[in-house]
Amino acid sequence: MTSVSVDQSGAFTPVAAPLASDDVVEVAAIESFAALDALVGRDRVVLRAASCSDGRVFGLARQLRRRGFDGVLVVEANLLPDQLPMATSSGIDAIVISENHALRCAEPQWRLKAKGERFGYQRATGRNLFRKVG
Repeated sequence: MTSVSVDQSGAFTPVAAPLASDDVVEVAAIESFAALDALVGRDRVVLRAASCSDGRVFGLARQLRRRGFDGVLVVEANLLPDQLPMATSSGIDAIVISENHALRCAEPQWRLKAKGERFGYQRATGRNLFRKVG
């Protein structure tokens, strides 16, 4: 086993074989959202990011879903358990992480984060936090 797939519930599944190279798209190679249109008709897309700090993967996943992609959307990157709610909210079906990363960020951590609140930018308060100036 060289990698582990993490689903939206935080459950681990071993990945025995490498991901099909035809499905893999390097996040760094996508230069515009228009380039995503070529991916919409596929059954499966794997967005490969260099690290957990490359947040473009979430925006690209969301844009793919908005453009009509209804296949399986996988991210191949060593994301952190804290990022699972954001991934789920972005339309990502699974995250593939390395075996070593899975040892550091164990399955119970992922399951705990899957049960938490979903990611969102909206504040929990209904108050208007901005005041009129002048």
